[in-house]
Amino acid sequence: MRAPAYGREIATLLRAGRRPLGGSIIVTTRWDFARAFARVVTPPEIPPEEFDLSFLRAQEVMVVVPQAHEELGYRLLTCVRRAGPRRAVLIVEHESSRAAR
Repeated sequence: MRAPAYGREIATLLRAGRRPLGGSIIVTTRWDFARAFARVVTPPEIPPEEFDLSFLRAQEVMVVVPQAHEELGYRLLTCVRRAGPRRAVLIVEHESSRAAR
């Protein structure tokens, strides 16, 4: 298993007792999403089951994916939940919500 992009950095901060600003860690399939927040990126071309997400144990996690990756988002949420987070939710960003920005 491999760490997702930025996963090692976040794991190091968590082991040092630091928590993300806002309290949640974002897991996304998009490189251009939530750059200002604690996030990890699991590229859509790599099956989510290949990532080591154990550092998410006891954390609050938001899995955020675009509508085109909705099915992948559910698989990713399942993988996150296996890590034992305090809370994990899936947010699917629909195209109409992007247009409203």
